[in-house]
Amino acid sequence: MKISLKNDTITCVDENFTHKTHLPLSTSFKEIEVLKDGRILVCEDYYKFEYHGKSNIYCLNRTLDIDWFLELPNPALEPDDVYVGFNTKGEKVCANSWTCFWVEIDLENGTIKDIAFTK
Repeated sequence: MKISLKNDTITCVDENFTHKTHLPLSTSFKEIEVLKDGRILVCEDYYKFEYHGKSNIYCLNRTLDIDWFLELPNPALEPDDVYVGFNTKGEKVCANSWTCFWVEIDLENGTIKDIAFTK
């Protein structure tokens, strides 16, 4: 697997030796992390991110298909509340939103395990 933030591309070769490419859905890649199981956690730049009412943090499987989008912390504020980034520490992954919500991410399905307002 090859990841290029400079060129905004993630490429891989699948089990059939077919090259696959994933480009940003709306803006540009801000953060990318390969998880222990080989899936890829992606955060796109939040500024002007627009993709069918979804959040700008999502998870790609090993063939670069989207497994899930992280739930929005306060859907009533969408599209004004997007994520500014994520942090990983061991098995724990957390994200912060523009409107000061901190969330812990369930990496299996992109749901919010824990949430706190931090302002």
